Parts: sequence; structure tokens; C-alpha cells
Amino acid sequence: MVSGPIVLQRPVATLEVAGETPGTPVDVSCWVARAEISPSTDTADLATFCNPGGQAEGVTTWEVSIDWKTSHDSVAGDDLYGVLSPLVGSDVVLTLMVSAASAKAWQGTIGLPVNPGLAGSWEPGSPIEASTTHALRSTPAIVAAPVTLETAGTEDTSSSSSTSSRSKRSTEAEAVPA
Repeated sequence: MVSGPIVLQRPVATLEVAGETPGTPVDVSCWVARAEISPSTDTADLATFCNPGGQAEGVTTWEVSIDWKTSHDSVAGDDLYGVLSPLVGSDVVLTLMVSAASAKAWQGTIGLPVNPGLAGSWEPGSPIEASTTHALRSTPAIVAAPVTLETAGTEDTSSSSSTSSRSKRSTEAEAVPA
């Protein structure tokens, strides 16, 4: 039997292209308001003459629902749309952690068919909010938390350039016993 959903409020979240040569994880934490990992198990009808109502658990599938939140005043390219655009149409590895100090993370591969930066409400003066649901390609794994993250959407104020750049932030994770 599979337990109920796992709900994370304001999780640390990263996305990276899945495959043999994975890319650098991109931190999308500042745009993820909530994430919910949910199982769904169908039942198989195994009725016989002796057990007319017989059923057995069938296949369990998993999905993740993400509530995205961004603002209208983001710098072009460092906003949710700009960061996710190169990933659209790819299978990506989603990693979710309760906090940056977490020793463990939930990880699974999802498809990213559309850019959440285009979805949701676009009312002036209010944040852009969107919800997306993605089927996980397999059961989510519990893994050791990553040590470094690529942070998107941070401005480099040390240079005289007016363009925004991404900077790396290191996250000290607790040791994970083998």
C-alpha cells in the first residue's frame, strides 16, 4: 500500500536536463510556492466464483503538482520564463528538498512540455501564479541532497554592467550515512 501525498511548502527545488550527460542543476526555488508528490494506485478486478468482489492493487503511478509564483518586474532572461525556456520539451530531473540544510531530497524525472512562465494569471499589480502537474517517469527516489546549486535570478552588483547574471551559491548539506 502506498502512503498519501508528500507536500512541501516553499521547498528548495532544482531542475536539470536528464540523460547520460546531465547539465548543471538550475535553482528554481524562488518561484516554487508549493510542491506535492502524489501516488495513485489503480485496482485490478480479480473476481472469481468463490470471491465475486475480489480486487488486488494494480500499478502505482506518481505525479508532482507545482504551484509557481513570480512577479512582473523580473529582469528579462532571469525570470521564470527565461530560466525554464531552454528546458522546455526536455525530460528534466526535479529535485525537491525541505530546506537548503536537508540531508535528503526527493528526486524524479518529469517532462516539461510547456513553460510555466507563460501560464497562470497575468493581472497587473498582482503576482503571476500558475499550477502545473507532471507525471513522474518512475517512483520518486530519496537521494542525498546536492551540495551546490546554480542560482537563477540573482543580480551581480559587483560589476559595472547593467545586465543581470547568475551566480553560484554553495549549500552545506548534512552528511548522509552510507
